[in-house]
Amino acid sequence: MKKIYPALAALLFIGLSPAPAYSQKSDRLTDASVRQFYAELPGVFKKPYAVFLKEYSARASDDLLITNRTTITLPGQPPTQTTEELTRQQLLDGAQQAYQAASQAKLWNQVLSVQIAQDGMTAEVQEISRIQGMTAPGADAEHTFIANSTETCTDHIKLEPGVGIQMVKSECEVSVNVVQKL
Repeated sequence: MKKIYPALAALLFIGLSPAPAYSQKSDRLTDASVRQFYAELPGVFKKPYAVFLKEYSARASDDLLITNRTTITLPGQPPTQTTEELTRQQLLDGAQQAYQAASQAKLWNQVLSVQIAQDGMTAEVQEISRIQGMTAPGADAEHTFIANSTETCTDHIKLEPGVGIQMVKSECEVSVNVVQKL
């Protein structure tokens, strides 16, 4: 099995940038504003879908590129590895499935480091996210899975004037552990 479902990579983006719009009151990124951007993440999936989608899309730059190197472990099977790249449009195409999969899950994230460029407009962020109890339809649409995941990412973000913080690029190592097949 190469994928649990086609929008898995979109779901894994929740550890990156669909956080609520952080009101960036400065014309420069700060360590505090970047950390707040990530800290707001878990609450976004408790909002109505229309609000979620607006915030989700606002946080993805037009030239967004996500690379997920994912290891999926199913009970009784050897791990499967896959690499997937997503553009902004592909991410948004999977937004509804990501929302449904994570809306009842427990989400955690932690910023490990923030390195802000001298111009104060871009930064590199090391972060780790965990999702416990996400539900995902199988690729064959006959099965549903309950899974936990951990992703460690290097994110490149920017401060877009008039918009706020946006994700530009993310490279992630992802581990998905399927704990139950329904």
